Amino acid sequence: MVNPVAMDVAHGVRGPKGSTDASSYAELDEATRETLLLDKGYLSGVRVDSNDGPRPSSHRVAQCISTRSPHVRETNNIDSDVVSTENRRETNYVHKGWSLSALSTSDKSPWAVSRIARNNQANSWIRSSTKYVLIQKLRVDLSAEDLSPTVELSKAFEEALERPSLLKVKWSKCRGSPTYRGDVIPLVFDIGISLAVTDLEPVARNYLKVTDRSYLGLHQLSMSASARASTQGGDPTTLQSEDNVKEWLRRPVPPHQWERTERAPRSLVTYCPVTTKAITSDGTSFDGTSHVHNTISKIAFYSDGYYIKSISVKYTTEGSPVTYGSNKTPNNEVTLTAGEYVTDIILWKDQKGVCGLQLNTSKGITSQHFGSDGGTPTVMRSSGGCLSAFSGIVQSDIIHDLRVNIVETRRSRLGLGGDREFSKYYGGVAGTPFSDWPFVTYEYFGPGGCGTKSRKADYHGGSNSGGKEHTFVLASDEDIVAVLGRYNKPDQRYFGGGDGEDFRCQAPATGDGKATRLHYICAKVEIGLTV
Repeated sequence: MVNPVAMDVAHGVRGPKGSTDASSYAELDEATRETLLLDKGYLSGVRVDSNDGPRPSSHRVAQCISTRSPHVRETNNIDSDVVSTENRRETNYVHKGWSLSALSTSDKSPWAVSRIARNNQANSWIRSSTKYVLIQKLRVDLSAEDLSPTVELSKAFEEALERPSLLKVKWSKCRGSPTYRGDVIPLVFDIGISLAVTDLEPVARNYLKVTDRSYLGLHQLSMSASARASTQGGDPTTLQSEDNVKEWLRRPVPPHQWERTERAPRSLVTYCPVTTKAITSDGTSFDGTSHVHNTISKIAFYSDGYYIKSISVKYTTEGSPVTYGSNKTPNNEVTLTAGEYVTDIILWKDQKGVCGLQLNTSKGITSQHFGSDGGTPTVMRSSGGCLSAFSGIVQSDIIHDLRVNIVETRRSRLGLGGDREFSKYYGGVAGTPFSDWPFVTYEYFGPGGCGTKSRKADYHGGSNSGGKEHTFVLASDEDIVAVLGRYNKPDQRYFGGGDGEDFRCQAPATGDGKATRLHYICAKVEIGLTV
């Protein structure tokens, strides 16, 4: 729960005798004071899922359970500050009066982070400067111990969690509540009037150098083509130009024109789990869980020709990539287009560490094989999900162990989704890796209708080493449910040589007992030999 943001509409407040001429909080009776606080967002939530700025909710989400009166202090202070911001999200929230510390705390809440990520918003990184002037009329200071959820909020969550349905259905019901009620609750906030002017930092810095006018620092800055100014509370019709800013700020303002300005929130209530790097007996672990709700735009790797030594992940919401392992400049990378996600990772690993990686995406694209040809493969995936972060262990400057964090995607169903099971690896470790995943036939659904896509897979193995080619064609309702063969490191098809150890890979049943079929093959091949 976080600090304040401005409400949209100022409501009239009547004095104890039914008039609207009260000039201070002390002149209001108890009922009118409560009405004033509730009208200004007291005990209501605020949505923080948009990069465009905070959005107050009109729904109350908390109630006071303490017998003590709310701690409200009447003041008449003027506060002014200049805040520099790094990106669009910071700029828009600071422009509305939020402090960077409050924004940082709210953005670390797992609940808020998941809501922000669902909007899939690009966060442009442009430095800006905001001049903020506040006339503080009231300081409201609440304690989390004095509050409890409203009956309506508790009931909404209880009904969602008691539904005898899949987790994702329950989650969709729970996450609907913040849409109407907000993500956080202001505990400490100000009510009064404020003026904010935001401009690009180079423009603001240049103003400070060339002007000799010091009042509020608004002259010329507010006249810049790139500047934006906004007020909260007061009478904006009296603010015609920057020349009468001082007059506007000095003008008496009745309580019904005060607004919740949310200047520099002092108190936040939220749950922010702390993750730390751990030193293990086998090396140093890394954990990307804190990035799990962000959207990946690029993944880069560094390989020394034998092992993967570093992985670098670029997120759309962060200015710089997150790097695990060594600080070597990546020599391979995969860039994802808008709406494209990594759905499968083929990991080639031996006892020493990760040898190579290959990525499959939601658009049916398979990347090149990054790294060396060593190791045996493991396919990492989760049905209906996409890659969101990496975790693992670095040992002797090598990515020794790698795990992936999968998040269920709310975007359109991925064309190559569905439940899959992967067999054990048969054969030797020599040869060049390949995967037939991009050539899988799959159904697609879109605005233009539905249909199927298919391509003929590449030929694997030696074509000039003699022998006879064998082909078999499946009927439209026929599937491969088992693969039999022999291998003697390297592996050979059953209709190849007669030497080697027999193996049989039978299609397993799913968790609910349904039959499965061969989907695709990933293996290794050496020139002159087949897999």
